[in-house]
Amino acid sequence: MNWKLKVLLLGILAVVVSAAIPTKMHMSNCGGNSAALSQVRSIDQFALICADEAAGGTFEFTAADDHQREELASDARNDWLHDAHFLVSTLPIVRTEAQQRKIVVVCDKPYRNVPQQTFGSAPPTHAAGYSDGSPGLISTKEFAALDLSHFKALDELFPPLIK
Repeated sequence: MNWKLKVLLLGILAVVVSAAIPTKMHMSNCGGNSAALSQVRSIDQFALICADEAAGGTFEFTAADDHQREELASDARNDWLHDAHFLVSTLPIVRTEAQQRKIVVVCDKPYRNVPQQTFGSAPPTHAAGYSDGSPGLISTKEFAALDLSHFKALDELFPPLIK
């Protein structure tokens, strides 16, 4: 077999093999629910720390002091999630073990990149942060069932600072 034919066959083989490799190996898991989970965890943890430090043991996003407002304004938007908003509870946040686990913050936009799938994409889910400090994903059906009358968009409460 001449060398030109060998090179051609090796080239065809390389194309066939690369096409057969699952696309997961070429996908990035950045942005989407990866970024949303990180963001809701940051906002949630900040609120819980504020509740721990407060004299009454509670924190309300709508009653944040100037320093807290500045911190929350920096968390109001995420560069990886241009069209997402983080909705925060307007109810007092109390950190006690006796309290029922409640959603403190939730991303309004569902994403499909978490959990990563070998084939296809994950079902759309919303990132949420809970009153016990844990982040998680909820289905679009669970999000639709939330009573959003007790939530406000963080970027409306605390517009991001212009840099």
